Amino acid sequence: MLIMIDDVQFESRERFFDYISKALGCGEGKINSVSKLFDVLCGFENEAEVTFYDTDEISDEMRPFAEEVLAAFMNAKSTNEKLSVKFENTTY
Repeated sequence: MLIMIDDVQFESRERFFDYISKALGCGEGKINSVSKLFDVLCGFENEAEVTFYDTDEISDEMRPFAEEVLAAFMNAKSTNEKLSVKFENTTY
């Protein structure tokens, strides 16, 4: 599974959580917090490659949230060997 996360998904928390819930196929178990995202990523049983793209363009207002999300992905990556995280056109 390939997932691309760019600056557009970080326009609001709601937009991000809607996007990532659909991208990870959560269905009714919608992700609605960073801690829930972390739990889902750690328990994910399929191979997943997540690419963060153009994150330099995230608004200053949303940057703390984006950093929290990134930390969740990086921490989950160290726990779940089926998860890989890449960066393109970004300074994160």
